[in-house]
Amino acid sequence: MTHRIALAALAVAAVTASVSLPSRPAAAQSAARDAEQAVVSYIVQDSVAEVRLASLALRRSHDPRVRAASRRFIADHTAAIANGMALARRMGFSEVERKPADEGVITYATLIRSSSFDRDFLRKQVSDHKNDIETVSDALSVTEDAPVARYERTVLAKLRVHLRLAQDALSAL
Repeated sequence: MTHRIALAALAVAAVTASVSLPSRPAAAQSAARDAEQAVVSYIVQDSVAEVRLASLALRRSHDPRVRAASRRFIADHTAAIANGMALARRMGFSEVERKPADEGVITYATLIRSSSFDRDFLRKQVSDHKNDIETVSDALSVTEDAPVARYERTVLAKLRVHLRLAQDALSAL
């Protein structure tokens, strides 16, 4: 949730700064760059948490749909981490770290003790992926840098697939 607020604030600052003057002063460029760095950081940290949760699902679940979805989540989020870190290096983003978001750590601790793991895991995946789709869509609408926008579009497509997989598996339980 704090990531969404920070991203929204940076996005508003970037849009406001870029609209106010046609020549785009350094402050506007800096605000846009900060917003782009924030979304890449958000995606990487969220993906680290998703890989961790999906790995837990592979250990805890015996349901083939949950296991298949988890394998897909791991593959796609691992790629998002690698691509995000490579993009951060190319763009000179210094604040992007490969660590799980705080919410991911709390969710892991809660799910590991769950007696209805599959259902709880899938509900969390549906909720998280809806939130992530909204967050990345909002960021994409103000992203100016082509490589960052391409990364966001790629991640967004994967998130939509993940949402569908989680919804389908949940409805089949």
